[in-house]
Amino acid sequence: MSEAVAAKTWGEQVAAHKSALLALRARLQNVKSQLPRAQAALSDTATCLSRATAAVEEWSESRSEALMLSARTLTSIQEQLAAAKEALEASAFERGDKSMPMMRLSNGKPAVDFSPFTRARWEAERRKGESMLASEGDGVKVYLQDVPKPFPEEKACSQVRGRHVLVNNAEKAKKIYLEMSVTGTADRGGFLRHASCATFASLASERSECPSARQGGDLGWISKDPNPSKLNQVALHCPRSACSPPFKSGSGFHLFFCEERR
Repeated sequence: MSEAVAAKTWGEQVAAHKSALLALRARLQNVKSQLPRAQAALSDTATCLSRATAAVEEWSESRSEALMLSARTLTSIQEQLAAAKEALEASAFERGDKSMPMMRLSNGKPAVDFSPFTRARWEAERRKGESMLASEGDGVKVYLQDVPKPFPEEKACSQVRGRHVLVNNAEKAKKIYLEMSVTGTADRGGFLRHASCATFASLASERSECPSARQGGDLGWISKDPNPSKLNQVALHCPRSACSPPFKSGSGFHLFFCEERR
């Protein structure tokens, strides 16, 4: 091959490489120009995700507040009705009033006829019921000194099997109690009878600050103690399938759920 032909071939190769490099440079510049738009799109996506997360959290919080308000209202109504019925029956018993109108249930047992219960007496009993709940602004009594006891009380037993929740302040304990209240019926002592053990175990797993939270708050069998702690006393008083009201001990604020008694 002559030197002239070789030089021409080399020149063509150099020109081809130069053209390829120029094309690559153009592509890089194009990608670089598109980066700000891609970054802006990513930023918009992150903003949208943040807003969506905030909206979900707000909805969850408002739903929880509505549930607790409904639970408080229901508990208050139940307490007021129980107080009114008890006052009427006690009043009739104290007076020895056997002329009081009665009506019969389908099973033939007598039931109190509330027709003589005047508006004034109803209002008096309603205020009495409200005063019973006035110990706490939200209607949930936290036993700081006394040991809560159910009404009517259970027969004495030597062992109970149950679960508990331990938290570090009264507000947390009251919120858990309110969520449990929709699963049971409160007696005059504040014990939620026929409540859900599954719900209690779930709340214990999520919110209890005791190591037993890993087992859904399970404490196993608790035996009667000659020098009982407050938790031990509440446990032995608690009815089967019932959740205690919140109470304070040296460890913090508790709720106890009784699964079995023997």
